[in-house]
Amino acid sequence: MKIKNLIAVFTTMMCFAISVFARDKTPYSIRGDISNTLSSSASKIEFEGVFTNKSSKAVESFTIVFFVLDEDGNSPLRGRNNVVIKIEETVSPDSDFAFSRGLDDYLYISDDFLLNEDEVGYECEYLYVSRIEYGDGSEWSDPFGFEYF
Repeated sequence: MKIKNLIAVFTTMMCFAISVFARDKTPYSIRGDISNTLSSSASKIEFEGVFTNKSSKAVESFTIVFFVLDEDGNSPLRGRNNVVIKIEETVSPDSDFAFSRGLDDYLYISDDFLLNEDEVGYECEYLYVSRIEYGDGSEWSDPFGFEYF
């Protein structure tokens, strides 16, 4: 019985170490969140993020993928369960790029929907980069985000 516990602990530690190592080896890091901009007649929902190019090559474009959930944990998206956005910007090696993109075309919002300042709105879950295109013509891809998580 003691051997089984040691094997289970060792296996867990190895899985954790491998996942940390794999994340450190990805050529990027990404962080972001969904923001709500309020006006007197409408709310504008945007994704605001920061992409960090951790490679030694210039990035020409990158594709981000993430899931959107409302405050009840449901998807408010039209027709699909995730958002895929291609960002075409040159990002120098070892540098950050801040960006924002509107999400109104992706979300299902009723005509009477208007966020108040005290409402939470939407949350971004499982954010990753699925593809990077470099200036030298090479590409990196992780279509399901396995390498980042």
